[in-house]
Amino acid sequence: MQKKRQFGLTGGLLDGVFLAGVAAIIAGAGGWVFGYGGLDVLRGAADESVAELEAVREAVDLSVPEPEPVDGIRPAADETLREISDEELSRMVLSLGLLGSEFASFAPEADNGAVNIDTASKDDFDAVEERADLERSGFASGYQAFYSYTIGTVSGSAYIGSQAALFQTAEGAADYMEDSDRENAEYAGKTVGSVTILEIERFDVRVLADEAAGARGTARFAEEGGSSTDVWIVAVDFRRGRLIGSVGLFAVAPSEQDKKDLSRRVETLAELMNQQMRTTLAARAVPTPAKVR
Repeated sequence: MQKKRQFGLTGGLLDGVFLAGVAAIIAGAGGWVFGYGGLDVLRGAADESVAELEAVREAVDLSVPEPEPVDGIRPAADETLREISDEELSRMVLSLGLLGSEFASFAPEADNGAVNIDTASKDDFDAVEERADLERSGFASGYQAFYSYTIGTVSGSAYIGSQAALFQTAEGAADYMEDSDRENAEYAGKTVGSVTILEIERFDVRVLADEAAGARGTARFAEEGGSSTDVWIVAVDFRRGRLIGSVGLFAVAPSEQDKKDLSRRVETLAELMNQQMRTTLAARAVPTPAKVR
């Protein structure tokens, strides 16, 4: 994981570059490229319209109203001040069934589940520095749910998922994201190990949270024998109080239209995760009635 916003959640090959979601997806892409020998994704049946996600969003429990923004700013997320368990974090990430029909055949990654500071930093490019960054920002715990293809997809998507990270304070989470933003520009065109970031761009997203941003770009993975594989990556991060949520995916050789559709899909999924986060935080355990003596 990184203060350059990777939570280091998936078989990490590269330290957290750019947004947390992008970094996690790059790490997952590394595992895929080298695990499958850099083979092209076999394309499958046509994807359903992104409009199907709108129906999924409608199915989310919206009984807890979002606080009305004041002058365009959402009120502080005091909901995150309470104790938040790993079980609650697991309900904030997106299950496979919520990702869309294109991903129905995907399989869960082996390292899905709860994340502590050891697993959050061990796969970072500079694990010692990353652990220090996490400790300084007050990282408490995290949870991840990533999935990879078993058969091809029409868009070339091969890996998708989400992650949630909990910090001790909202200030710590905000600092982690801010510091990440300051460092992002350093990585464009840079090679770290066998990975080169060819291009990256930030884009605005519509996620009703304390802050949110998207990033997309291309990473090249050098393989033995001089060959290489390029993957296109898109991710959206958002912060809700002391929680950071991320959704991202990577695809091989997507068309320009695919890139637009996948960007919209990830943004929609991030808002869906934001809704799940909100309803999870609003839930309260029913108190056990006192025994009558």
